[in-house]
Amino acid sequence: MARRTSVPVLGTVVALLLALSAGGAGAAGGSQAGSSQYSQDVYAVGGNLQLGSGSTMYAGSMLGLGYRLNGRFSGSKDMGWSIGAEYTKGMIKNEYSGGVNFTHEVDPSAYAIYIQVNHYYDCCDFDCGPVVYYENATITDKQTGFPDDKLKNIQMFGAGGHFGGMYPVSGKVGVFGEYSEIFGIRTYDQKNPTAEDKYTAWTFQSRYRGGLHASF
Repeated sequence: MARRTSVPVLGTVVALLLALSAGGAGAAGGSQAGSSQYSQDVYAVGGNLQLGSGSTMYAGSMLGLGYRLNGRFSGSKDMGWSIGAEYTKGMIKNEYSGGVNFTHEVDPSAYAIYIQVNHYYDCCDFDCGPVVYYENATITDKQTGFPDDKLKNIQMFGAGGHFGGMYPVSGKVGVFGEYSEIFGIRTYDQKNPTAEDKYTAWTFQSRYRGGLHASF
């Protein structure tokens, strides 16, 4: 049976991070803009990845949007945290005509949550650190002459690192860019009355993020 991320557990993590931030100073996140305790990022995200199981596979690009909340650890001038969520989609469509007309379309989508620890370098508005990452994906496979095949709960659990920087636009607003590389395990398990399809693989996943940063 597919595992699911518990909302209460995620809420507990957020509450713990906010508590650890109490009494800290300075902005956090993909930048150093402003001097507030917390900040937020709204951004575009893209990357290359492989999803799938059996004959239904997707290997290509995913594009989407993300949001994250950032804060400083209490009493620290150069250490902070980020917790974010993303939604991405991809597409591969092959159309063949000539004697027999045939269309094959693979349509993946995924949501992800992640937590980062950030080490800030005030000299150049640069930050880096470790990240833990969870993703849940769905693939819809459409082929002419066949019923649609939909694979759900294709999960990834991983960890890795990130680095990025910020360009200040005003006192509390900036634009940022970030690169993250994740190594982890991808799993999938689908059962029906007559068969069971299991998939497990080590995987690398890259993420490129860029967008707006604002302190509050």
